[in-house]
Amino acid sequence: LLTRLGALASGGITPFGRAVAALPVHPRLGCVVVAGHRSGCLAKAAAAAALASERDPWERASGALQSAGQDDLLGRIALLEGPSSGADPGALRAVLRVRDQLIDVARRGLGEGGRGSGRDAEDGVIDALIMGFPDRVALRRTGSGGRYLLSSGIGAALPRDGLAVGPECLVAISIQPLG
Repeated sequence: LLTRLGALASGGITPFGRAVAALPVHPRLGCVVVAGHRSGCLAKAAAAAALASERDPWERASGALQSAGQDDLLGRIALLEGPSSGADPGALRAVLRVRDQLIDVARRGLGEGGRGSGRDAEDGVIDALIMGFPDRVALRRTGSGGRYLLSSGIGAALPRDGLAVGPECLVAISIQPLG
């Protein structure tokens, strides 16, 4: 996994790997933060990593989030920046604390951050998520609403209570075995 993430090469740690290792999160999430830092969207990438590592503040409000178009990681990042209606206050505080810690550690260890490429910050976060989860980029299977093929070759499906027809492509941050 570390080689696939670009943290190791030829048996040794890479400069990218050193930056990832300096962060107090799983290497996948560290890759997200470092890649976000380099592309100029550190705050949103740190928010994505925090949401992926902590309990979902909106887990009980998922039906309302789905109908509002906020039932994905990018939607939840947007919710962090606005009013927190429907969120569990304790879980929300934990996510915000982790986000702020990741931003602080990244800035201290890596500097103020890269300059954005002029692209949308959302695109930068998607690119950062792909850096951290390259084996979980998924393409919807033809003729199936919620079934996907991951880039690792594994099949996946959206939860039955999820979207009836999922997006064409996605990054599966959380995977649970069927059964």
